[in-house]
Amino acid sequence: MGERKVAGKAQDYGYDQSLMGRLYTHLTEQVQQNVIKDLPVLQLTMQYRMHPDICLFPSNYIYGRALKTDKETEANRCSSKWPFQSYLLFDVRDGQEERESDSFANIQEVKLVIELMKLIKQKKKQMDFHHIGIITPYNAQKRRILRELNKTFGENRASEVDTVDGFQGREKDCIIVTCVRANSTHGSIG
Repeated sequence: MGERKVAGKAQDYGYDQSLMGRLYTHLTEQVQQNVIKDLPVLQLTMQYRMHPDICLFPSNYIYGRALKTDKETEANRCSSKWPFQSYLLFDVRDGQEERESDSFANIQEVKLVIELMKLIKQKKKQMDFHHIGIITPYNAQKRRILRELNKTFGENRASEVDTVDGFQGREKDCIIVTCVRANSTHGSIG
């Protein structure tokens, strides 16, 4: 019961939204009440990185359907040269997280990453691995993926593997995300 009271209280203060969301709501109310004349917020309406299918989610649920994809970006990202769908999700049901010091790894997800890399290389022979990024929240998973990539494709492969923080601001043609956590206890992470 205590958790519910705290959650309700947090929601009363607007903490179920991000700080920027609360600021935007507050400023919108200020405009409606004629406290300020114009909304001093510029909203992103054109994006130049994502495939348009991937852009749909943030556009619909964050930007009120205002976020659009640049025509040149759309033409490049929707090219028939890419043999896969714009995004795929895999449920690694037999995955098991393993603790490694202060981090986690999931060998089944590592195997899936390697198989995906093989498939991409098979379908897109001319694609260099440096066009592919692999992101994971855990350093132990990063180390295992790097080890398996080197074992499978050799030391000279140039695929970038990093943590979420380490990958910040980078751009790749293809991103593989491995979430790692997989435990069956209801209500816990994974």
